Amino acid sequence: MHHLADQSPLLGHDELERLQSFILERRDRRRAVASPHGGAAISHYRGYGMELHDVRPYHPGDDIRHMDWRATARSNKPTTKVFLEERQHSLFLVVDRRPAMRFGTRGEIKAVCAARVASIMAFTALSAQEHVCGLVLDNTITNFPSARTLQGVFPLIKAIASPLKGINQAAQSAPHDFHKVYEHIAKLAERGTTVCIISDFYDVDKQHKPALLYLADHFETIAIRIIDPAEEVMQNAGRMRMVSPTSGKIAVINTDDANIRQRYNELMARRSAELKAIFTTAGIEYLTVYNNKDAFQQLGMLS
Repeated sequence: MHHLADQSPLLGHDELERLQSFILERRDRRRAVASPHGGAAISHYRGYGMELHDVRPYHPGDDIRHMDWRATARSNKPTTKVFLEERQHSLFLVVDRRPAMRFGTRGEIKAVCAARVASIMAFTALSAQEHVCGLVLDNTITNFPSARTLQGVFPLIKAIASPLKGINQAAQSAPHDFHKVYEHIAKLAERGTTVCIISDFYDVDKQHKPALLYLADHFETIAIRIIDPAEEVMQNAGRMRMVSPTSGKIAVINTDDANIRQRYNELMARRSAELKAIFTTAGIEYLTVYNNKDAFQQLGMLS
């Protein structure tokens, strides 16, 4: 398994610059071949549209053409229509750096992959002139306010890519359940925001369904599961000493035993299916990203 020194950043400045440069080059290429006719492709950032999404009280400066005169007459209060184009101006990132994200057998731990995916999403939103804000889950839950410039968003990116806390400290004080995270999102994110949660979701189960339904009802929500291939299929590697990153418990597993490998593989297949069902039935877009494959390709960003 791969281990990362506590003082090593998950992503260095060179890597962050490479990710940003790729996003900017991709944006420029898309502009160069832009057509006045919209295409049929769907992306996480769907752009502007005129689909009616909601209504809200009129604010000074709102386009008078979007006034909802019937609602205004019924309530005797100025009311305006909110279209889909007004929903895509903010990205709310939630990045998991808790102990379970330290696992990795393919060259990097899951936390590194999560940091890369989050940075790609942040740079993509900035290139589209969207606001970016978010939460980072470590030994605490840290909130980063909305910003629209690289300088303003850099504290969030720096926190995502920074060295991990000591394993003992993180295991003792990390938030143990996503319900705290859901509460923070509901409190901080504005309606219409795109919420992107990046985690291995090891502690998400059916009890989280009500909170996920709430998120899906109020925000365009994307769940990106970070996974190491060894979590899906146990390899025949002899006797292995495993240490739980959350409890510190030690177990020795004989991976030579074909029955153990089969039971493990079946259990993890059911777990993957369960997670997918939990999110998709709640109306949340669900994507799996492996830490041993190209992140841009898995996010559908190489076209």
